[in-house]
Amino acid sequence: MSRVRGVVTLPGVRSHRRVHAAPPRHRWIDRVAANRVNAQDRITRIDRILATDPDRDDERVARLRKEAEYLERVVAGTVQLYLYDHDASRIIEMIGAPSATTTTVVTSGPGTYTSLFNFYDGGVQQVSKHLTDKVPGTIAFVYKDGLFPGEDTATGGMNALRIGEANDADRARSAGKQLASFEAGMRSDPVLGAARQVAIGHSWGLANVTSSEVAGAHYDKVVSLSGAGMLPEWQKNPQTTYLDLSFRDILQSGQGLGVVWDGNNPRTNPAFEHGEYYRGPDDKYLDPVTVHTMDGPVTTYDGRALGVLVDNHNLITQNTPSNFRVLFDLQRWLDG
Repeated sequence: MSRVRGVVTLPGVRSHRRVHAAPPRHRWIDRVAANRVNAQDRITRIDRILATDPDRDDERVARLRKEAEYLERVVAGTVQLYLYDHDASRIIEMIGAPSATTTTVVTSGPGTYTSLFNFYDGGVQQVSKHLTDKVPGTIAFVYKDGLFPGEDTATGGMNALRIGEANDADRARSAGKQLASFEAGMRSDPVLGAARQVAIGHSWGLANVTSSEVAGAHYDKVVSLSGAGMLPEWQKNPQTTYLDLSFRDILQSGQGLGVVWDGNNPRTNPAFEHGEYYRGPDDKYLDPVTVHTMDGPVTTYDGRALGVLVDNHNLITQNTPSNFRVLFDLQRWLDG
């Protein structure tokens, strides 16, 4: 009698060992765990900077503290990071826990000017959090991989002089290849890859999403939240359904002039379904007022209109009562 690796064999009798396949490797678990360590390392680095900084009240210190507060939630496990590289302005937050019941994976691309600080204050995660709460079996990745158009990494704000970057086709092509690479890697996880794939793009984020389609990514559904536009070589995937949801806003005004993506926009391209514009809480200021005078009718616009157009562009990304109709329609469309 002999024993080989715990299996008892008798002389002259062939051993039939039962071989068990290794369980599938869930990459998301490894990445979240690794970025929890990265977060702690970054907190340690921030603490070291704060301990030696002579000016404890300047804006730079305030930004570092804001980052540390966010990363402390990562270390505690209440925030999950699939990717984090502060110096390269790279962050992908995962909302929800993938499991055997996961049916839908949402990749959410925020828009022009998005910085790391928009993640720290929760500004760009609102729609994704709403969907993971309301649509069973849904998890979401809020995606930012690298410098976004107009992003000011020094201040965490925006550089309006660089707005032209949001209309740059070559920049979108490069970003789209990066997003397509993320999609391929993320979907290599057996739980995530088996789910329905949905992409949501706000403003320039829609250009990012559709450019990833040009680079080979495939989605079951693509949603434009006042999306910017598409590359000239982009074509509708016949296996994908497309939807645009928008308020009257500053981007829609630019698109109406044909100066955004050469007029190739979700509201004009027949690939995207859409209804009427949603009405914002202050849209009354966008409506022209005509007064009849002795010299004839005079049409004027309220001076607050520009501010309303800007606010409406941001409103569509928010989980607030003024945007509940959009969120409800989006939720219903994803459920369908």
